[in-house]
Amino acid sequence: MKSLSLRILQLFGEMRKDRLDLHALFEAAGNEPDARRGVLDAIDALIHADMLDACGNDFYMLTERGNRAILNSTHMDLNSSADLTVDSQWNESNSYGHSRPRRN
Repeated sequence: MKSLSLRILQLFGEMRKDRLDLHALFEAAGNEPDARRGVLDAIDALIHADMLDACGNDFYMLTERGNRAILNSTHMDLNSSADLTVDSQWNESNSYGHSRPRRN
């Protein structure tokens, strides 16, 4: 899992919330436009990997799998090709600028 994806997941724990809005998640990258695009791409990848759910109105909810990824991240080498690798599962054609997958 890339560090930005992990950082996004960790924000939920740090803020002690199960739902966060997009503006709070942008905190993972700072104020640069390119960094914010990276946050959008990471959110898309986390949704695709069933670690976040899109709740509408730019709110996202941490899933059980996302919770497990946070717990496991403290015991894993982030550079390994473990089962929790999000970014390699994501198809680049679904990156920023295209509609994000939504779960009901």
